[in-house]
Amino acid sequence: MLDISIHKGITPFFVKGETIVCAVGNELFNYSFNLKKRKSVGKYNAGFLKNILAKTNLGSRIGRLGFHSMKEFRGGLIGIQRGSIVHKVEFSEIFENVFSDFRGSRPLNICIGPKDEAIYFGEYFGNPERSTVKIFGSVDTKVWNIVYEFKASSIRHVHGIFYDQFRNGYWVLTGDSNEESGLWFTNNKFKTLEKVYSGSQKMRAVEIIIKEEGLIVPMDSPLELNSINLLSLKDNSIKHLQDLNGSAFHAVVVDGIHFITTVTEPSDVNLDKTANVYASLDGMIWRCISKFKKDFVPIKYQWLTRYSEITITPGISKGNYIFGHARAVQGGCLLFRWKKNNIIQLLKE
Repeated sequence: MLDISIHKGITPFFVKGETIVCAVGNELFNYSFNLKKRKSVGKYNAGFLKNILAKTNLGSRIGRLGFHSMKEFRGGLIGIQRGSIVHKVEFSEIFENVFSDFRGSRPLNICIGPKDEAIYFGEYFGNPERSTVKIFGSVDTKVWNIVYEFKASSIRHVHGIFYDQFRNGYWVLTGDSNEESGLWFTNNKFKTLEKVYSGSQKMRAVEIIIKEEGLIVPMDSPLELNSINLLSLKDNSIKHLQDLNGSAFHAVVVDGIHFITTVTEPSDVNLDKTANVYASLDGMIWRCISKFKKDFVPIKYQWLTRYSEITITPGISKGNYIFGHARAVQGGCLLFRWKKNNIIQLLKE
């Protein structure tokens, strides 16, 4: 078993050196690793009532309030709020709305290019009519352009965009049906976008882990039993690596340890009521290292209060800790902390 330290009301976004950047509602802080010291980094003003609700468990979940993502960009910070991309320049403490002309309440991720060359995100919305779907880009957060537009009826929406350092390009993940689910690649900053693989729920993913030999793809499907798969980029073959207990929303490598986490998305095949954390030292052999039980909300109302969901905090740490965030689990929404050497020891057993 892993020893775990839990702290409520704190949402971690990334580790940097000996600090961890976290949100408390619409305020951002640099926390020490023991979480006893903090320094204000910035704040976003969503309005008096929303600022209050963003600090509460159910208020933030039902209203989708607070920061949903936070990344560094050219000395400042760029994040996602409901209905808006927000940005704080270096030495300022105020996040400003910089772009909101997209469909859906928010994109699922923001991708920062190498050396902060550009920012990209794709539209994520219900899209029952299967209309066109846009990818937006900006080099300065001030001017945003449509860098690519999917044709009508080609996809439902964009799950995420991820930079590939081995192939110097960007992967675009789309959903949701077999034909709409796909992995697309561009090596010319979206002048063209090539469909590399589609036609299967096995390549329906929200996040991926990019390796030199291929892509680790954790399935996000309510239609089939989910699994972690390896897509070879030499011959487009798929290798099954690990069964999953539910849909996977998050995948990341932290200090050499690979993590994939699942959510409690209900369906005819997703019946588990725990959000699980799977880990691997090499990306090939996986093990479930932790399970978080869903909270008191009946599973049929999760669409309102959000699924039980786990994220592992990225970044390069100078300490012996792995941080993460649990939402809608027993105990509420909380930051947790594991000792890195304990995880490594567990995975070596």
